[in-house]
Amino acid sequence: MQKKSDAVTLKSKKFINCLSSCDSISAWIPNILVFIAYIFLTIVFTYPVFFSKMVPGEADVHFYLWDLWWFKKSFMDLSSPYFTPYLFYPNGVNLAFSAITPFNGILSVPLQFIFGLTRTYTILWLLSFIISGYGTFLLVRYLSKNSKAAFVSGLIFMFSPYHFAHSLGHLNLLSIEWIPFYVLFFFKTIKEDNFKNSIYAAFFLLLVFLSEYTYAVYLCIFTAFFLLYYIFEDRNYIVNKNVIIKLFLMALSFSILVLPFAYPLLKELLLSKSSYMYSAGFVTYSADLLAFFVPSKFHPIFGQFVLPIYQNFTGNVAEFTVFAGYTVLILSMIAILRIRTKEVKFWALSTLVFFIFALGPLLHVNGLFTGTIENINFAVPLPYAIIMKIPIISIARVPSRWDAIVMLNLSVLAGYGLSYLYNRLEKRSFWDISASNYLMIVFAALILFEFLAVPYPVANMEIPEFYNSLSEDPEDYAIFEVPNIGYLAFPEYMYYQTLHEKKILTGYTHIPESSMKFVINTPYINLFFTSGDYDKYLNVSRDIFNQNITEVGPSILNYYNIKYIILHENLMSKEELSFIQKLLDNSLSTDPTYYKNDSMIVYEIMPSEETSFFIPGDGWYGLEYFNGVPSRWMSSNATLIIFSEKNYSSVLRFDAMSFNCSRTLNIAVDSSGVSGIKVPSRLITAEIPLELHKGENFVQFKVIGASERPCDIPWLNSADDRELSIAIQNITITNKTFRE
Repeated sequence: MQKKSDAVTLKSKKFINCLSSCDSISAWIPNILVFIAYIFLTIVFTYPVFFSKMVPGEADVHFYLWDLWWFKKSFMDLSSPYFTPYLFYPNGVNLAFSAITPFNGILSVPLQFIFGLTRTYTILWLLSFIISGYGTFLLVRYLSKNSKAAFVSGLIFMFSPYHFAHSLGHLNLLSIEWIPFYVLFFFKTIKEDNFKNSIYAAFFLLLVFLSEYTYAVYLCIFTAFFLLYYIFEDRNYIVNKNVIIKLFLMALSFSILVLPFAYPLLKELLLSKSSYMYSAGFVTYSADLLAFFVPSKFHPIFGQFVLPIYQNFTGNVAEFTVFAGYTVLILSMIAILRIRTKEVKFWALSTLVFFIFALGPLLHVNGLFTGTIENINFAVPLPYAIIMKIPIISIARVPSRWDAIVMLNLSVLAGYGLSYLYNRLEKRSFWDISASNYLMIVFAALILFEFLAVPYPVANMEIPEFYNSLSEDPEDYAIFEVPNIGYLAFPEYMYYQTLHEKKILTGYTHIPESSMKFVINTPYINLFFTSGDYDKYLNVSRDIFNQNITEVGPSILNYYNIKYIILHENLMSKEELSFIQKLLDNSLSTDPTYYKNDSMIVYEIMPSEETSFFIPGDGWYGLEYFNGVPSRWMSSNATLIIFSEKNYSSVLRFDAMSFNCSRTLNIAVDSSGVSGIKVPSRLITAEIPLELHKGENFVQFKVIGASERPCDIPWLNSADDRELSIAIQNITITNKTFRE
């Protein structure tokens, strides 16, 4: 009898476990249905993205396609994704602060093998909508305990005009999907005893950091504001041993997780000579007060009516689109006015704080941020005028991007407001359907209509045929794409590189000074970044050297292994095209190839007879003119690169002048054979013997005697704070004698 009883007990336990398992599965069914609903709505309300072979967005999308390609390539080559030799050749460029998005890059690697580059981008783009909606749903359901309200809140965050605006081409900024997950598990860390929530919060903050590090900064400030609020509102809620331990665990976990990814940024920030602190753009890219209440210009109905208003705003469409939605604002006000709890009060204050941050350092109203009263100009300063000076905020630069946090706050408040209305109608029904269901449908429809952005812009990613032939060439060389935007490439050039995989001389990234030096200082190359008076700019490109720039041009191109110069006619003015073609026709012996369908002119650089030439190395200040003669100052040390086609015994001749007092200038070639000359504070001509070997020769100039700043000399009355010692001009090689 005992054995039979034990058997019955065992079967009962199995049955109970089975029921528990079924309950666990059934508990997930609403979540699965919500996720499927968000997938469906994303497909519909981003039409035609899902169905198109083209890529959603425009402009910067080319950079982010390159970014995904580069992560895959660096992964395959086992190299760091934070530095690439493929841009700003031959120096390469550090990508730590170039808006790369490591989360998307890492996730894209396996996807690219399956779907290819452009389709992978579209998948990541669509996922940002689906996951951000689902994360907001989980957050608001946890806070409000109302699934219907949470579902509508998810729609607000995922389809916010801010999200649609940055989806035009900012893969990093459209990746808002992990923000609500961090906030959810941060709140769970505070409220619940489970220490796992601290780890989860740290993990999702890491995903935010890897998607867009400025969002992680925003969330750290959000976290600090939450803690500060509750220290004043309910001190015991925060200041207790259990919460402090969990917060410490969260901070420690995040620090450990983020360190390998933050290290390249910290290293570049602390050790690089380049400054990543922006001194401009804060005012231009501030959100306009009116923009929060003007429907998006992407709206298929309202867009045409609000376009004249948007034309008044400063910045660009991606940055000045911050429409909050009338329905969202009404629901948020219901929550603030009708639910008098410290939780809702926190979300209201948080919305206000980050809204003020988004407005930037000066208040903009309809594009105006200055005014006049009785002939006196004035502006309305805001707290961001102080906050923007914090280094990490300075790197972020664009105040309007705080709207990502504003929209999350409004999503939560709207959820509270809807929950309040649902509770009021809980016992009412029509045709046996709860009134709350009708209310959910009505508010969801209103929000979707206000945020409507269909058809969403898509871009054709076809690559000109010429680059296919480059991709088939296994030879390693660089190509020079012309024109450029200052020293920045058009982003299309980077996208073309994903096919041809040849190095290019520029790039569409944040440019450290070390990466710009080549195109700024290299004779002949720097001519392609100017246009106008041909003879005048030949003199500029000559720099401080006596050399015929059109004669040495081919040698410089061959020396740096630049095989093709590609002119994009459709991106050039007639004057610019004429200038560049005249330069190339006078220096190259080959005729160009015309690709009329792609508006391209291609010059192939053929091997030519080598000619000696000069290139400035490190340590020189910018080019200036003494009585019309190109000259450069140095501080203490500078280098000169001389390429010689043969071994020569020669004489190096140049003009020199010391600043304010006499100094000694020591000169060595490849660190040997030091010669010293006394340089007074007037212009002299110096000559020193020079033994050149075939190929590259490094001439080192070293000044004996301290440099001085013009601003420190009272009688000069100068604001120039450069450390100056000796200026050089008219460098030439004479008396060349061939030697074996």
